[in-house]
Amino acid sequence: MRCTFVCNIVIKVESVVHVYQGKTRGTIVSPRGDCFGFGKYFLLDGTDKTLGEYMDPEYNARSLAIRNFKEKKPFTTLPMLAVWNGAFQRKDFV
Repeated sequence: MRCTFVCNIVIKVESVVHVYQGKTRGTIVSPRGDCFGFGKYFLLDGTDKTLGEYMDPEYNARSLAIRNFKEKKPFTTLPMLAVWNGAFQRKDFV
């Protein structure tokens, strides 16, 4: 099964929201490697290793998002929302 690991770092500067994104593509496989979470199931495109076996920053979505932040390369910029009525703000949301 094909998959994508996406990490977004979101920072508000004055009234603008900056989104910095890192993205890594791969395939879901049987667990390999010694790590916490989904990394041992995530076979990186272009390698024969899972994130649990090989965590080079070149393949780590978090590292890629941080690099884009440091290089001031936002994925997108958005105006700040004045009001949010999203589901996560409701007390009955599970």
